[in-house]
Amino acid sequence: MANVQLPSFNTTPTDIDNSGMSELKKIVKYLLNSTVQLTEELTYLLNNLDTRNVNELNADIINAGTINAALVKIQTALMNGGFISIDDQGMKINDGTRDTMKVGLDGKPIMTGAEIRSKAGYPAVVMDPDGDLFGALKDQSNSIAIEADYAGAPRLRFDSGGQLKGSLNTILGGLTIDGIGTLWINSTGSIMLSPSTAVIVDWRKFKNSDGRNLGDALLIYATLGAQTDPSPTFNGGIPIGTQLVKADGGTVTWTGIPAHTHTQT
Repeated sequence: MANVQLPSFNTTPTDIDNSGMSELKKIVKYLLNSTVQLTEELTYLLNNLDTRNVNELNADIINAGTINAALVKIQTALMNGGFISIDDQGMKINDGTRDTMKVGLDGKPIMTGAEIRSKAGYPAVVMDPDGDLFGALKDQSNSIAIEADYAGAPRLRFDSGGQLKGSLNTILGGLTIDGIGTLWINSTGSIMLSPSTAVIVDWRKFKNSDGRNLGDALLIYATLGAQTDPSPTFNGGIPIGTQLVKADGGTVTWTGIPAHTHTQT
């Protein structure tokens, strides 16, 4: 917009000789025309402000559709010395001690200490460095979360009804499955366990559907060092009393297999 020359009231029209009523009317008319011209110039000026008319702007609220600038720097103060800034390096959010979010001119955001939710309500997926490292929440009481356990190791946690129901974690180099309550392993096929060493703490913990446990069954059917019940005498498939020819041509009489016991190992 071109520079505006506003009319001045400090000069007197050259055709006024300051004598008589008619001359006074000319002065009033001159002032009226100057006022109208000033109003029109100011209206035009206010409706067409641009960079040649504004050097600095102080305002509480600015409403704008688009702001175009080759270089813009905006900084706002937050609590504890934090700030939000936009400049020729990109956008930055600082909490007073560190940059919690940066977006460079390449458009790639970097966030530190941020909570990210897929939505405000439920179900939701949440990443929160101050709580669940990663969580899939059906609602506030039912969720699956990846978090740090009491030893600082990563743990997969299962909550139902607001209570811990199970977890999968690594402690001291081992993989631990904890079931709070009943731990069910259901499969339509085989369940294969192939450890290099299997350590069973208590065989009595293995129970069938009738409540009988494997520990008691082993105690009934096997005792280390004890003798088994004697087996009955039987013929082994050859009638007792049968004459058998030896390699040297002689004969022996088959007496069967006598009763005997075995030492349990």
